[in-house]
Amino acid sequence: MPPSLPEKSEPSEARAASPQMCRPLGKAKGRRASAQTEAEPSRLPYRAIAALSLCNAAHFYSLCSIFSYAAFLCVDAGWVEHIDEAGYMAGLLPTAVMSGRILTSFAWGMVSDKIGPRAVLSLSMLSVAAGNLLFGFSTPLWAALTVRFLVLGAANGWIAVIGPLSQELGGAERQSEVLGLVFASGAPDPESSARLLRRRPIAQNRRPSLTPPHSQSGPLVSMLGPALGGILYGALGSRFPALAPSLVGVVFALIGFAAVRLWLPPRKPPAPPTAELELELAAVSVIDAGGSSTRETAAVDDEPHASPRSSRPSEAEGDAPPRPGASRPSLFAVLCTHPLPLVMLVRAGAGGILFGMCAPP
Repeated sequence: MPPSLPEKSEPSEARAASPQMCRPLGKAKGRRASAQTEAEPSRLPYRAIAALSLCNAAHFYSLCSIFSYAAFLCVDAGWVEHIDEAGYMAGLLPTAVMSGRILTSFAWGMVSDKIGPRAVLSLSMLSVAAGNLLFGFSTPLWAALTVRFLVLGAANGWIAVIGPLSQELGGAERQSEVLGLVFASGAPDPESSARLLRRRPIAQNRRPSLTPPHSQSGPLVSMLGPALGGILYGALGSRFPALAPSLVGVVFALIGFAAVRLWLPPRKPPAPPTAELELELAAVSVIDAGGSSTRETAAVDDEPHASPRSSRPSEAEGDAPPRPGASRPSLFAVLCTHPLPLVMLVRAGAGGILFGMCAPP
């Protein structure tokens, strides 16, 4: 008889093995999909960013629109006799605004923690509108300085809420993008600007930044504000020459207030901790307390057995000065993370050069 052929095995083993062989491929596809999702972050809330940009425009206009006509206002209002003597008074008007904001920024931050940054921003825009209107009708010097110090300066909490609001809208990873779009104030295509900013790799554990690396040093309103002030100065009569440019500031502030109420979402209250989270935190605290007590006991037990010679090297190492090349950040890295001193130095130098060029011989 011819030898019998071996019986063909059931394909059940192959069928059972086939899903296992396909699992790594499915995992790889899942990893690729997750990587693509991480590479393409979610869309920024552009309406809320537009509301912050309008508030930023009103904030800057109330400060810089007076630059072009402050000296002429001092002469026309009778505060000085000649325009050559108006430098001191003309410098007091913008300085009063910044002095008021410096004194109350911390207080506005505390108020923001109580009632929310949206309410603080709304009150600030109403204050900017009222301050511009009152300044337009101010004829005595004490009234003009009081309005700019109290209403336009101390009652404006924009500086205190822009950082927390940008972090709420963009998160810790994209806060700099939100600040860059806000401080650009009037970029022609915010969608393309945000698309260019998205090409950067996003650090997962990056701390929130308060300095916008993508912001322009001279926003659009800072350039157009003095121009509008100079063009509109005296347009509504010689009795209130600063009324016309001040009314433009009122319009900017009211538009910003409406945008905040319509487009800026209110802050979501933090969710209360669940019972499981409280138990986990209690367990972690107990473990940390037990570990610290164990380390203290071991250190006490080892102290009598330690020789004085063995303790000398550690003391010498602790007192030794750090090595000069031990992982110190470069000057370029420090300026990239903290650019404010360099910006102030450049602006001070530019001001000195312009003053030297424009000074009479």
